[in-house]
Amino acid sequence: MDIKNDFEDILRELLMKALKIFTGKIEITEENETYHVNIISPEDSAVLIGYHGETLQALQHIYKTLIFRKFPDKKISLTLDVDNYKKAHEDSLIQLAERKVSLARKSGQTQIMPPMPAYMRRLIHMHLLTEQYSDIATESVGEGESRQVTIKLKNAA
Repeated sequence: MDIKNDFEDILRELLMKALKIFTGKIEITEENETYHVNIISPEDSAVLIGYHGETLQALQHIYKTLIFRKFPDKKISLTLDVDNYKKAHEDSLIQLAERKVSLARKSGQTQIMPPMPAYMRRLIHMHLLTEQYSDIATESVGEGESRQVTIKLKNAA
């Protein structure tokens, strides 16, 4: 029994059942037991994404729950995207963080990113931990939905 193929078949079946009213196709890639699902739906992408990606986040939560129940003994990670919306958003946040790093290096002043969810803050923290940003320190500040990432020079910390 090939768990990877079984998992992909079940994931595809669950998605197709729930999304049968939508047009398009589903692409699934796997990397280090993380499954990346991209729903290609040019006609219905706005409905699936929702306001600021809220519907997409809800769909991802539902599918993570369904997969966990189907495979309770496996540690499987799942990311759900629609027409690469999430990927494009993550890329633009990384670019903004890099611009903020440049400003911090030029001015010596702490730069503040806009408020964002935990997974986006983590994405920025992890990106700025790489070698080329060894002079940069990041920190999440604020409460709840107002939490932001600050970017500053380590020697100014």
